[in-house]
Amino acid sequence: MYKEEIKKHSCSNLEEILPKEPNTFSNGFIRIGIYIMPNNKDKGMLEDLCLKSVKDSPLIKCVDRLFECANQMYENGEVKKYFEKYEYFKNKEFYRKIFSESNGKIKNIAKAKAQAYLSVMPIIVKSVGEGAKKGYWNFESEELNELKKFLEYFKNTL
Repeated sequence: MYKEEIKKHSCSNLEEILPKEPNTFSNGFIRIGIYIMPNNKDKGMLEDLCLKSVKDSPLIKCVDRLFECANQMYENGEVKKYFEKYEYFKNKEFYRKIFSESNGKIKNIAKAKAQAYLSVMPIIVKSVGEGAKKGYWNFESEELNELKKFLEYFKNTL
């Protein structure tokens, strides 16, 4: 039964089973929902949403200061000068890439900030998902309301 239904909804008729717009679900046998991170309107990713959930945490203020300091060090060339001092770094791929691909700047601020935040928690975890399991993100934050509505709608239409 399921195999026949799934075969009917092959990639050739994908348009029929996809939702028409973000923040909605399709109505077919296969339910597909579209939710664009972080909140269906702003540019970003899951890490942005997680960080917004703890925006009033005293620890996030420390993380913000760390990134202000690091950005300043990149901008004034101190980071590049440090790496240029040592032959060891010049032979490493990350050194060549850090200044050629990213102009010596932090490439993905949201991911880096999320990792920094997780690194100062009582038990360090490696991912935002593990942080969620530990309760490090604030699931009561208003920042999560749109996502909660989206998931609740899906749950209620099953």
